[in-house]
Amino acid sequence: MFDLYTADLNSLKGQDLFAAVESLLRMSEPIADRLPEGWTLDFKEQWADEMLRHVVAFANTFGGLLILGVSEESGKPKDIVGIQTKSELKTRIASSIAANVSPTPSFAIAEGGHPHQPGRCLVVIRIKNVNKLHYYMKGDKPIYVRNEDESRPANAAQLRSLVEQRTSDLGTVDDGTSLTKFLSEFLCDYWAAGCRKREKGEPYALFNLLLAPGSSYGESYISLRCRRGGTV
Repeated sequence: MFDLYTADLNSLKGQDLFAAVESLLRMSEPIADRLPEGWTLDFKEQWADEMLRHVVAFANTFGGLLILGVSEESGKPKDIVGIQTKSELKTRIASSIAANVSPTPSFAIAEGGHPHQPGRCLVVIRIKNVNKLHYYMKGDKPIYVRNEDESRPANAAQLRSLVEQRTSDLGTVDDGTSLTKFLSEFLCDYWAAGCRKREKGEPYALFNLLLAPGSSYGESYISLRCRRGGTV
């Protein structure tokens, strides 16, 4: 049986995908004993762009699976109902992620027809957690994290933790300040001031520039200090 957390999703189609989802969610067991949503698993009956917040949350936390075409009851999978579609949903979802999540997370998508419901399909999206801060480019709450079975906007403490996890080995900046401390304070100040509504995503884009392999962060540091109102 395929493990949806590790398998090559491009190789899963139709009956194989359906069987893998059935096995993972333990659909043969009573609903009370089925696998619930959690830190690395969410399932939805339909796809909508608001599902992108789950993609962002998984990318910023531990990674995870978003399974589409599954109805739920009290956080447990009820039925594999599939999604009614006349065209390939996989391409539409991939385009939506690329256009609305920055930087684009590492993800894979499997789509297959429902073996018992002609015209309906099942979709599995697997998102990896990498050393970047991902943000949602729609709405006024760009940073989401996973909190057990929910995807929630990050609060200041969670944002600080995300920064520290991604900058622990970056050393200091020009004035001797820890880069981790500086970035943490900057992003939290920016968050508290609501500046993200005026310059959407800018501080997070700069943050990821600092983390780019082999990059020199001097110029970005100057940009950050200027936007913060400080001097260099």
